[in-house]
Amino acid sequence: MATPPASLDDLRPALESTSATEVLHASWEAFDLSLRVADAVTWLDGVDELRALAAARSCAAGRALLPLPQSGRPLPLPEHPAAHTDSCAGVLRDVHRALTDLARAHPTPDADDEVLLDAAALAADAATALDGLGVV
Repeated sequence: MATPPASLDDLRPALESTSATEVLHASWEAFDLSLRVADAVTWLDGVDELRALAAARSCAAGRALLPLPQSGRPLPLPEHPAAHTDSCAGVLRDVHRALTDLARAHPTPDADDEVLLDAAALAADAATALDGLGVV
């Protein structure tokens, strides 16, 4: 198995893996980190707090649908979370694509197709909410 993702930048290549386990792990990490970023920016001046809360809620729900990674530590929260909302939104769009592809390709031992499609939809919802935060 490849090295688990250690940062936001490591998630995109992991989401392109041919290993279902790696994709599920990277997806869980993307939801978790995006949840923490959304939470960190919720009450900043100029942020649409309802959108931030919606992003956090979708991330928490998506993360709950996926198996907990068996190893590794949570990815570190970026030093300036507000500067990373767009990156998180982009990674969540990649999660949507990766989970949709995984569900359509074959069943996985850790999750069924419907659960993967539900998690993919939550990733898309969270990405949309993060896109509209207005963080500068």
